[in-house]
Amino acid sequence: MPRAVFEKAARGLLRAFPGVKLVKFFGGEPLLNFALVRFGVSYLRSLGFSSAFEVGTNGLLLDGARLAYFRARPEIQLNVNASFGVKKAFLGLPNLIWNLCVLPDAQGEAVALLRRIAGLSKRARPRVNLLPAYYRDWSPAQLGALKRTARDLAACVRQNGLVLENAVRTGSAPLFNDGPAVDVDGKIYGSNLCLAAMPGRLRDRLLLRGPLPSSGGGAVVSKKDLVAVFGLRAVAASFAADSIMGDGLYA
Repeated sequence: MPRAVFEKAARGLLRAFPGVKLVKFFGGEPLLNFALVRFGVSYLRSLGFSSAFEVGTNGLLLDGARLAYFRARPEIQLNVNASFGVKKAFLGLPNLIWNLCVLPDAQGEAVALLRRIAGLSKRARPRVNLLPAYYRDWSPAQLGALKRTARDLAACVRQNGLVLENAVRTGSAPLFNDGPAVDVDGKIYGSNLCLAAMPGRLRDRLLLRGPLPSSGGGAVVSKKDLVAVFGLRAVAASFAADSIMGDGLYA
């Protein structure tokens, strides 16, 4: 995204949503354009935005310079995909959440990975967001196994004093967030469902048209849109897996 596009989008969205509390940097991988992330944080601050930021990353580009930047800015939450590696170097980050995805055919690996996160430090209480793989065709047998996996994950959370973030990171649809999203070309969509691969005609349906609502509520992700993008079977399986995971983690 060019800086000029970011500036225009930031000014417009802050005017339309004056009460916004959070700005998220999505990808792809946002740290591939780390200069834009740094610029974006600084520019939004110059506009008077004083709330929080989130950056979603696989962590592969979190080297010394980037780690130093985020260590010095606790208002920026890093959401790190644990599947790409659990590194002790990340322990010094002041605002870190480990995202852990449970795959239908590799559920035991997720439990092992959570135990590795728990074993990184006995002094810290790692924050974790535990999710089933969404918009995949979970079989009945795999959903049955997910019940056991969710209980195993919950036991690991309790036994190791981990902080479970799932309950505070919910929306109208699994995985995707309610509210406006700006794509790299500056187009504004009703949610970050625009990040999914889809035909252009479906993407155009997600565009925000006309004035943005001034209430700050934004748009929500509809099941109709999800079915149009992923298909009925994958959407139904995702909602089932999401329910099973929630029941098991908070039983």
